[in-house]
Amino acid sequence: MQIARTGYALPDGDYGRYNDLPFSPGYPMLLRALSAVSRLDPQVLRLPVSALLFAGGCVALGWVLRAFSRDHVRNNLAVLFAALWPGSLYFCTGYAEALYWPLLLLCIGCMLRRRWFAAAWLAAACWFTRTPAVVVVGTLAAAIVMDAFAARSREALLQGARRLCWAMPVAGLGLLGYVLMTRSAAGDWFAFSKAYVAWQPCQMLTQRSMTFRTVGDALLLFRDRPTLKIAVAWFLAAPVLVCARRRSMPALLTVFAAGVWLFFLANDWQLEPYHDTLRWLSVAFPLHWAVVDLLVRRSRWQRFALGGCWLLASASLYVWCVRLFVTRQWVS
Repeated sequence: MQIARTGYALPDGDYGRYNDLPFSPGYPMLLRALSAVSRLDPQVLRLPVSALLFAGGCVALGWVLRAFSRDHVRNNLAVLFAALWPGSLYFCTGYAEALYWPLLLLCIGCMLRRRWFAAAWLAAACWFTRTPAVVVVGTLAAAIVMDAFAARSREALLQGARRLCWAMPVAGLGLLGYVLMTRSAAGDWFAFSKAYVAWQPCQMLTQRSMTFRTVGDALLLFRDRPTLKIAVAWFLAAPVLVCARRRSMPALLTVFAAGVWLFFLANDWQLEPYHDTLRWLSVAFPLHWAVVDLLVRRSRWQRFALGGCWLLASASLYVWCVRLFVTRQWVS
């Protein structure tokens, strides 16, 4: 909200104090633009805009799935599972993921349809909205390379190299815009990396006086945090589900899901709270497709039983997380 209202700021030039520099500008800049047009405070616009973006993200997910699947029932189930997963709560609460999700899905959809120019600009918009979109940019590069090798010709390889030469700089404009905005406020090209709540490991006071580094820490140190266990279980299940169902989806989606998983393994896995794991893995929609694909290959009664249990559990956990959120309890 502070970025949407007044832009970036560094209180008294002190990186040690809480500030807004680590937060990417895409979503607050959207709110600021809408506020300028409507003359309404960004806080008033926040939830209605998020609701519209969430609905748009669900439509975009269906568009992505249609790029490789003509099974409308399976596609719709994947959209439903993604919408009801507890992590999707973050797409509806006026946070950066509200804008990131539809941008990400449109970008992946363009990659699957080989619309490289649009995919590059959407990747830039993703990076302008959330810095972990470096995974999206890497997926775009992988998609261009895989497409070039699939043609098995020298001309296709040269064409792929030329695409990389212009697509990567275009995608990099998103991060460049973010850096330029924070530099204008702090006078430092790498201000966001020095700011509070930045990417370096956060020292959290636990029973071991150290950050979480193992699954055991996550499960044993805070036994009264069941959402922590949900995040850890889904985190560990993600690569298993995707690898098990990789033949039913384009290789590009497997690359993207693996990139998201490895990003957290290398970065946020050591950080607490764990809400990042929940919300970012909910973005990795190939996982939801893998779940649906696993279910539809069962017999009819198993499909109804297992699918019904999954939907009931997801919806119940979603409502429960909302209740924790609105009562200001520790959701992560």
